[in-house]
Amino acid sequence: MLPMGKEKTIERVLFGQSDNNINFSDLRKLMISLDFKERIR
Repeated sequence: MLPMGKEKTIERVLFGQSDNNINFSDLRKLMISLDFKERIR
């Protein structure tokens, strides 16, 4: 189960109602928690 902040971020992404209001750092943390790999070029 994901912490509450991550659940809210997932809801925002899935519903697409507030795409402009999703904080980049929150989205980054969510992706890393879902086992996506971070690449910095």
